[in-house]
Amino acid sequence: MIAMKNIFLPAIVAIAFIATGKAPLKAQDGASSPPLPALSHNGFERGGAAPAVGPRPSMLRGYADFSLAPPHNEADPGLCDVPTTVGTTPCTAFARYMLYGHIEMRPLARWPRILGVPVYTLYIFSDATLLLGNNIPQQKYTWSADAIGVEKSFGVVAPIPHGFEVRITQHPPFSSFQQYKQSTGYLGPNGPWGRYTTVGVRKYFGYHGSDGAPR
Repeated sequence: MIAMKNIFLPAIVAIAFIATGKAPLKAQDGASSPPLPALSHNGFERGGAAPAVGPRPSMLRGYADFSLAPPHNEADPGLCDVPTTVGTTPCTAFARYMLYGHIEMRPLARWPRILGVPVYTLYIFSDATLLLGNNIPQQKYTWSADAIGVEKSFGVVAPIPHGFEVRITQHPPFSSFQQYKQSTGYLGPNGPWGRYTTVGVRKYFGYHGSDGAPR
């Protein structure tokens, strides 16, 4: 038992040292670490106003995402009537792959205030999902990456205090590529959502840094 304690105790101390980044059993020199800055409701800013010193807010940010839908689990953009996807030119617009992109731009990021109004927080956004595949549920499953079309939306956002945003979003019809427009069972470009415009409110809570660590 003593031998086991001699092995595990140093191991536990070493793990604690690595996990916390602090020296074990010894107070760090230099009293306290600097306080974290105030956090805003989204990733653009930390704090409720443009920084007095240091870099201005980024004018452009975004991300991209790639997803794979396994066989028998294809994404359906609503272009095909499944019972009639037969014939010489069947509608095969069921996606195996999805490439998603999101971009936000702050055109006024370099001007913190105009006439006293903090306009630097206003931004526009655009979302787009490119669907790829060549499949028919229960009939045909392939790993093909034929281009199907693009689902997209865009809008304007005005952040307001306490982690809220007022958002205006425009969603156009699905942009399907030409080869599907002549296929049997093609339902048209409206997709599952069609064309719409919304005015909404979003509430943010919590915050995680780009590395996933809470701040």
